[in-house]
Amino acid sequence: MFAAVGEWWTAFKAWSILCGILGTVPYVVIRFWRTGKYDPGSFVVMFIATSSLPTGFACLRAAMAGNPATLPSTWPEYVGAAGLGFVLFTMHWAWQAYKKAWREPRTQRPVRGAPPNVAQQ
Repeated sequence: MFAAVGEWWTAFKAWSILCGILGTVPYVVIRFWRTGKYDPGSFVVMFIATSSLPTGFACLRAAMAGNPATLPSTWPEYVGAAGLGFVLFTMHWAWQAYKKAWREPRTQRPVRGAPPNVAQQ
């Protein structure tokens, strides 16, 4: 029994890591391409946010298919609302971060040896 749980948990962790990578890599590319900035802090937060999406969806699944005989009668509503809120918050945060990275113009770098107010064309 525990071997099956271990295999499931390993697959779940792998899925979370995959979601984190698939959510972060495009963000890093877009942010660097559009702004020319490299900010490891925002990359870490994006990875944490996107890798936690499977957990939010697991909360939603638990609300839909649990054993209410062993829990209070209103537990599915609480777990479902928490999972839905978690997923929506994460998706909103990720969307806002992508929009900010897309809209922010690339900063111009000064030309070497030029006066400080001359920017590279």
